[in-house]
Amino acid sequence: MPEPTGENTFRGLALPAYGEWEQVQRNSSATMITLTHSTANTGLLMAGRNSVSSQFWGPGSSAQGGLVFAITAAGGFSVRSGTTVLMELNSSGLYSRSVLLAGVSGARNTISPTTGAIFAVTSTMGGSIFNIGQNATSQLFTLPINPPAGFWIEVYVPISTVVDHFQIVTTGDSSAKIYLPGLSSAFSTADNIQPGSTLAHAVRMTALSSIIWFAEPIGQFQFGESTVVAAQAAYGWTTGTTA
Repeated sequence: MPEPTGENTFRGLALPAYGEWEQVQRNSSATMITLTHSTANTGLLMAGRNSVSSQFWGPGSSAQGGLVFAITAAGGFSVRSGTTVLMELNSSGLYSRSVLLAGVSGARNTISPTTGAIFAVTSTMGGSIFNIGQNATSQLFTLPINPPAGFWIEVYVPISTVVDHFQIVTTGDSSAKIYLPGLSSAFSTADNIQPGSTLAHAVRMTALSSIIWFAEPIGQFQFGESTVVAAQAAYGWTTGTTA
């Protein structure tokens, strides 16, 4: 079994093209290794990868086959599977794929969309909390196109006049659907959903695939009507029709 420092350490000279090497610190207060970018500052500072058929990248190569970790030009550290980022810690927070697990303040990202307009959720907003204004007028809240499975967000709509004026909408793909839990064991599918009454509503939107969204109401919100209309969805969300 090799020694922890490697079988073939290489001390004091230029780094070897093959084998292992060890650098021994001479000044305990000095930085051992410094990687300085060029003025272009776009390539990775460091990358680790498994053996691949094309063993050498060559000068200026952007090949990413076999990557298992990377340190970006901005100092972010990511765990990779080739070009797919599995986990990343950067200046914005900790992400699992594109879903924010914890922001720089220790909390999840909270976004208040501009009311009275179309707000497009992007693939970088996974895990965010969206607080919809109390008087949103004809606002469409569009979901991202081709999200990765597992992408999710939460949307909160306070007690307001947003009924018939606010919708969560699939966009850019005519085959994309939202599965909404109904009052029976069946699901209803829709291109968009909206609050069913003037009471407060909240929903967690989860991408089960690139075209299928699952709407999971948060809390057992009741309809304002004295009797629940069977065609409407449970917990205050229904198929969108008027926004």
